[in-house]
Amino acid sequence: MKEKRTKMTRKKVTRRAVFFDDDKRNYQIFAVALLVIIIGYYFLAQPPVSGFTSLTLAPLILIIGYCIFIPWAIFYRPKRKSSDRQST
Repeated sequence: MKEKRTKMTRKKVTRRAVFFDDDKRNYQIFAVALLVIIIGYYFLAQPPVSGFTSLTLAPLILIIGYCIFIPWAIFYRPKRKSSDRQST
């Protein structure tokens, strides 16, 4: 007679790809980004139109808000503790 072999398999843990980590820290960074953007638009609206704040400072602040803080808020993942890494 032929013996049946049972194959021991591990249960695969599938990790869901998360685009926006739903963490308190992400929302704090996003709030800072919105504050920086609001400040940028405030400086943009200040007279005189040909002044330093309207032509130079405001666009730089807006670029920092939109191109640095918003992506950072979206992609930031907090560092996990070593005990969390071992369990996964």
